[in-house]
Amino acid sequence: MQQYMRTVEDTLKMTKDRLDAAEKERDRALDELHEMKRMAQEANMRLSETMSTRKAADIYTMNETLSKELKVKEKNIESLKKEWEIKLVEKDASLDELKGTLSNAKSSEAHAMSLYSESKKKLQELELEVEKRKESEKKMFDSFAAQTKQLEQTMIVFEESKFEINSLREKLKKLESRDLNASQSGLAGTNETVEFLNSELQLAKDKLAISEKNEKESLLKVRSLLEEVRFLKNELKLVTGAEENNQKALDDLALALKEVALEASQAKEKLTSTEAELEVKKAESEELKLKLKNIEDSHKLQLDELKKEADLYRNTADRLTLEAEESLLAWNEKETRFVDCIKRAEEERDGAQQEHEAMLESLKEAENTTRAAKEETLKLRDILKQAINEANVAKEASGIARAENARLQDALHAKEEALNFICRENEDLKMNEAANIESMKELKKLLSESSSKESKLEETQEGKKLKADNSLDKENKDGNGNGNGKKLFESFSISVRDVKIPFKHKVADENAHKVANENAKFSNKLKPEDEESSKADPLRGSIFEVRSPGSASHHRKNSSVSFSDDGKTIIPDDLDNLEGTHLDDPDGDRNTRKKKALIRRFGDILLMRRVPHKKDPSME
Repeated sequence: MQQYMRTVEDTLKMTKDRLDAAEKERDRALDELHEMKRMAQEANMRLSETMSTRKAADIYTMNETLSKELKVKEKNIESLKKEWEIKLVEKDASLDELKGTLSNAKSSEAHAMSLYSESKKKLQELELEVEKRKESEKKMFDSFAAQTKQLEQTMIVFEESKFEINSLREKLKKLESRDLNASQSGLAGTNETVEFLNSELQLAKDKLAISEKNEKESLLKVRSLLEEVRFLKNELKLVTGAEENNQKALDDLALALKEVALEASQAKEKLTSTEAELEVKKAESEELKLKLKNIEDSHKLQLDELKKEADLYRNTADRLTLEAEESLLAWNEKETRFVDCIKRAEEERDGAQQEHEAMLESLKEAENTTRAAKEETLKLRDILKQAINEANVAKEASGIARAENARLQDALHAKEEALNFICRENEDLKMNEAANIESMKELKKLLSESSSKESKLEETQEGKKLKADNSLDKENKDGNGNGNGKKLFESFSISVRDVKIPFKHKVADENAHKVANENAKFSNKLKPEDEESSKADPLRGSIFEVRSPGSASHHRKNSSVSFSDDGKTIIPDDLDNLEGTHLDDPDGDRNTRKKKALIRRFGDILLMRRVPHKKDPSME
């Protein structure tokens, strides 16, 4: 039993050491999480410093997204802290229970051992007393047997003496009768015989007295021996009762020892279960460490990507400034030639300002709608949070440790699959980005070539058809002002689903959007069914959408949006549709050249306005 208790104490010490190690690992994980938060905040500060030249709205959105991510991470950290604290409290409670059971087992074992030692001492004393009583009984029995032998011998001697006395008395009677018959003949001889006989009688009487005394003494001895035998019998009865009581005490001790052994086995089982739980918790802590390492690696990769993007944006900004200077020089040269065009552009500008005001009103309405949609989404998120909280409470109330472990394993598997999916998407996006950059270069070359060709054609044909163009301008202002306004309004319209692009994929998505826009401008192969589906699904990109790789690529194709310097969205597909509808119209053959010129000039104006703000296209 002592060896078993020592093993139990050793296992308890091992469990305590393991719990201390688990607590240290938990503290280290929390410290690492705090360091990650600090690194993220420093990265945010660096990003804010590097992106100080960008727009306030973009910085605000970036801060909001980063703050949301940090809040989510803090919530996850707090939930992990609470789970660890709850588990540690449970482990402490189980350890306290085990300590209490062990202390009770120790006390009961000590009590049982003390009782066992006392009972052993009592048994030894009782055995000694029984041996002493047996020896005394043997001695008494031997003395009683000797005394009975002496009594038998004395009785034999007594009977012999009686027989002799009787014989002597008979002899005396015979002698007296002989003396009476021979009265005087043998007086001398008879006197001698009488004296001899008298002496013999006296001797016989003395012997009788002695025998009577011996008989009385033997009777007294027999009585005393009988009393001693009775006393010894009573003592034997007492000894047998004490032996029975000792046997009962031994049986009670055996039962107590069995109970102690059962309690010790139960404590052993509890210790094994706690060790298994500790191993599970160690595995969970190792998995959390791996997660933290993966998160650190992902953050480092994101920071490296952001630095690379910042360098790219700086290079593009420098290149665009050079291009802007070159375009300004070309524009100054063209200003001398196109004074009339400038006047007409001023007139068009007035119309564009009116359209711009209408667009502002529509943007306000769109903002109101987006606010209402955001409020609805917030309400839905609150409802979802309440439902999630209720579900979590129900799961915590009805969950078992094995079910929780299975659920955690499933969640880890799902997260790993999601991480793999995100990594694949990032790789695809990087490949798409490289392809998009190459296509952008090709498209810029095509644009420069087409613009030079169109400018040459216009210079040749402009002098001949100025008057016809003026008359057509008046007719188009009167007849097609409303239609152009609506289509430009549609081209400047903003969609909620395009704004709600996830932060991680904005840069690659916008590059893909730009390439798709340029391709759409020159190929005119956009399908109207895609526009209808994009307009019919305004909640695409929200929190209720489950993204897949196919849907993401389809969404990129449909959600091609370019931004002007005022922060407004321009859908180039609408411009292509506007241009295509007028080309298909047989009545619009007259106005095709004029509209091409207008669209080209409008694009040049937008490019001029976008030049100083083209440093941060990924944040728009």
